[in-house]
Amino acid sequence: MGVSKSGYYNWVLRKPSEQQKKKTQRIETIQELHDESKQNYGAPKITVLMNRNGDNISERTVRSYMKEMGIKAQWVTEFKHAQQSFNEELKNILKQQFTSDKPNVVWCTDITYIWTCDDG
Repeated sequence: MGVSKSGYYNWVLRKPSEQQKKKTQRIETIQELHDESKQNYGAPKITVLMNRNGDNISERTVRSYMKEMGIKAQWVTEFKHAQQSFNEELKNILKQQFTSDKPNVVWCTDITYIWTCDDG
């Protein structure tokens, strides 16, 4: 591999630096907080919790550590009602003719009371 024996053994026996120890401790803390939240918390919430506990760390650093660890927050989407499309089974059989000869043959209603997101 092109590495000398002495260089390899120096690397193996080298003690971790203070920065590496701090990173290892922070990664363990991030993992604990993430697990305690049942994998719901992301970098912003974990950053707030770590700063409350006295570990001055930025959200960007937490995010990069989480990415390095391969963890991320669960994203819960809001429930959306399924839209029913107008297909062949649902045909417009009235063709704008709302009058009929017999009662209870044609029903129509006014839905203008239903609020929509439109401003108009």
